[in-house]
Amino acid sequence: EWIKFVSLFFNAEETANAKFQAEVDEVTRIRDEVAALNAAPPKVAWTGTGYSTDIFSSAYRTDFVSAAGGADAFDAKQTLSNASALMEMLKDVHVLIDETYSATPHTYDKAAFLANYGVTEEMIASGDWP
Repeated sequence: EWIKFVSLFFNAEETANAKFQAEVDEVTRIRDEVAALNAAPPKVAWTGTGYSTDIFSSAYRTDFVSAAGGADAFDAKQTLSNASALMEMLKDVHVLIDETYSATPHTYDKAAFLANYGVTEEMIASGDWP
Protein backbone atom coordinates (compact mmCIF):
# COMPACT_ATOMS: atom_id res chain seq x y z
CA GLU A 1 0.00 0.00 0.00
CA TRP A 2 3.03 2.29 0.00
CA ILE A 3 2.36 3.08 -3.63
CA LYS A 4 -0.88 4.76 -2.57
CA PHE A 5 0.92 6.85 0.05
CA VAL A 6 3.70 7.98 -2.30
CA SER A 7 1.18 8.79 -5.04
CA LEU A 8 -0.22 11.59 -2.88
CA PHE A 9 2.96 13.61 -3.42
CA PHE A 10 2.57 13.42 -7.20
CA ASN A 11 -1.21 13.75 -7.59
CA ALA A 12 -1.24 10.20 -8.94
CA GLU A 13 -3.76 8.63 -6.59
CA GLU A 14 -5.96 7.31 -9.38
CA THR A 15 -3.06 5.56 -11.11
CA ALA A 16 -1.73 4.18 -7.82
CA ASN A 17 -5.13 2.87 -6.77
CA ALA A 18 -5.57 1.14 -10.13
CA LYS A 19 -2.09 -0.42 -9.93
CA PHE A 20 -2.66 -1.52 -6.35
CA GLN A 21 -6.03 -3.08 -7.21
CA ALA A 22 -4.47 -4.90 -10.18
CA GLU A 23 -1.86 -6.41 -7.84
CA VAL A 24 -4.52 -7.43 -5.31
CA ASP A 25 -6.58 -9.02 -8.09
CA GLU A 26 -3.55 -10.96 -9.36
CA VAL A 27 -2.66 -12.30 -5.91
CA THR A 28 -6.29 -13.27 -5.34
CA ARG A 29 -6.43 -15.03 -8.72
CA ILE A 30 -3.28 -17.03 -7.98
CA ARG A 31 -4.50 -17.91 -4.49
CA ASP A 32 -7.82 -19.14 -5.90
CA GLU A 33 -6.10 -21.21 -8.60
CA VAL A 34 -3.83 -22.84 -6.04
CA ALA A 35 -6.78 -23.59 -3.74
CA ALA A 36 -8.68 -25.18 -6.64
CA LEU A 37 -5.94 -27.75 -7.19
CA ASN A 38 -7.15 -29.74 -4.16
CA ALA A 39 -3.71 -31.30 -3.79
CA ALA A 40 -2.07 -31.96 -0.46
CA PRO A 41 -0.13 -28.77 0.24
CA PRO A 42 3.64 -29.05 0.53
CA LYS A 43 5.01 -28.57 4.04
CA VAL A 44 7.27 -25.53 4.32
CA ALA A 45 9.82 -24.72 7.04
CA TRP A 46 11.64 -21.42 7.59
CA THR A 47 15.01 -21.99 9.23
CA GLY A 48 18.30 -20.35 10.04
CA THR A 49 21.64 -21.31 11.53
CA GLY A 50 24.24 -19.33 13.40
CA TYR A 51 24.58 -18.98 17.17
CA SER A 52 21.64 -21.37 17.45
CA THR A 53 19.63 -23.38 14.96
CA ASP A 54 16.08 -22.11 14.67
CA ILE A 55 12.79 -22.99 13.06
CA PHE A 56 10.85 -19.77 12.57
CA SER A 57 7.10 -19.23 12.61
CA SER A 58 5.12 -16.01 12.28
CA ALA A 59 1.88 -14.72 10.81
CA TYR A 60 3.48 -13.13 7.75
CA ARG A 61 5.40 -16.31 6.93
CA THR A 62 2.19 -18.34 7.24
CA ASP A 63 0.42 -15.87 4.93
CA PHE A 64 3.18 -16.19 2.30
CA VAL A 65 3.11 -19.97 2.44
CA SER A 66 -0.68 -20.36 2.37
CA ALA A 67 -1.04 -17.86 -0.49
CA ALA A 68 1.35 -20.04 -2.49
CA GLY A 69 -0.61 -23.20 -1.66
CA GLY A 70 1.67 -24.57 1.03
CA ALA A 71 1.29 -25.32 4.72
CA ASP A 72 3.62 -24.37 7.55
CA ALA A 73 5.38 -27.45 8.88
CA PHE A 74 5.67 -25.87 12.35
CA ASP A 75 3.29 -23.53 14.16
CA ALA A 76 5.74 -22.09 16.70
CA LYS A 77 9.37 -20.96 16.77
CA GLN A 78 11.75 -23.61 17.96
CA THR A 79 15.41 -23.31 18.90
CA LEU A 80 17.47 -26.45 18.62
CA SER A 81 20.90 -27.19 20.02
CA ASN A 82 22.52 -28.17 16.73
CA ALA A 83 22.01 -28.74 13.03
CA SER A 84 21.60 -32.50 13.51
CA ALA A 85 18.55 -31.96 15.72
CA LEU A 86 17.15 -29.55 13.14
CA MET A 87 17.64 -31.99 10.29
CA GLU A 88 15.84 -34.68 12.26
CA MET A 89 12.81 -32.38 12.61
CA LEU A 90 12.87 -31.53 8.90
CA LYS A 91 12.44 -35.08 7.62
CA ASP A 92 8.82 -34.58 6.48
CA VAL A 93 9.31 -31.07 5.10
CA HIS A 94 9.01 -30.52 1.34
CA VAL A 95 10.39 -26.96 1.10
CA LEU A 96 13.10 -25.37 3.26
CA ILE A 97 13.51 -21.59 3.27
CA ASP A 98 16.95 -20.72 4.67
CA GLU A 99 17.15 -17.37 6.48
CA THR A 100 20.74 -17.81 7.63
CA TYR A 101 22.62 -14.50 7.81
CA SER A 102 25.75 -14.32 5.70
CA ALA A 103 28.14 -11.38 5.93
CA THR A 104 29.10 -12.13 2.33
CA PRO A 105 25.89 -13.32 0.68
CA HIS A 106 27.46 -13.50 -2.77
CA THR A 107 29.61 -16.38 -1.51
CA TYR A 108 26.79 -18.24 0.27
CA ASP A 109 26.26 -21.13 -2.11
CA LYS A 110 24.94 -24.67 -2.00
CA ALA A 111 28.17 -25.98 -0.43
CA ALA A 112 27.96 -23.38 2.37
CA PHE A 113 24.29 -24.21 2.93
CA LEU A 114 25.01 -27.95 3.17
CA ALA A 115 27.92 -27.31 5.56
CA ASN A 116 25.82 -25.02 7.80
CA TYR A 117 23.12 -27.64 8.13
CA GLY A 118 25.44 -30.64 8.32
CA VAL A 119 23.86 -32.25 5.28
CA THR A 120 25.79 -35.09 3.67
CA GLU A 121 25.48 -36.70 0.26
CA GLU A 122 24.04 -39.80 1.95
CA MET A 123 21.29 -37.72 3.53
CA ILE A 124 20.42 -36.18 0.16
CA ALA A 125 20.37 -39.58 -1.52
CA SER A 126 18.01 -40.97 1.14
CA GLY A 127 15.22 -38.63 0.02
CA ASP A 128 14.18 -37.93 3.64
CA TRP A 129 15.14 -34.25 3.63
CA PRO A 130 14.06 -31.32 1.50
